[in-house]
Amino acid sequence: MGIMTMNEQQIYLVQSYQNNWQYYLDSILGRSTSPRWDLCIITASNEDQAEAYRLQIDQRIKSKLLPSSTKFLVIPDPGGKRVGSGGATLNA
Repeated sequence: MGIMTMNEQQIYLVQSYQNNWQYYLDSILGRSTSPRWDLCIITASNEDQAEAYRLQIDQRIKSKLLPSSTKFLVIPDPGGKRVGSGGATLNA
C-alpha cells in the first residue's frame, strides 16, 4: 500500500470507525461471530480508583453497554501504594 492522500486517510478512518462500531454493537447484542474476550483485567493505582472502575463496569453491564459474557477484574497496585507504571499489572 502506497502513501494515502488526506482524503483517502479520512475515508479509511471513517470506515474503520464504522466497522468497529458495528463489531461493538454485535458483541453486546450477542450477534458477534468473532471470538469474545473471556476475561478483561483492568489495573488501577489504588483501591479507591479500582472501586470506581468496578462501579462503572457494573453500571455498563447492567445498561448492556458491555458484553455480559466477559468477566471483568479490576486489580489495584499492591498495598494501595502506587508502585509506578506496571505495578498492578505485575500483581495481576
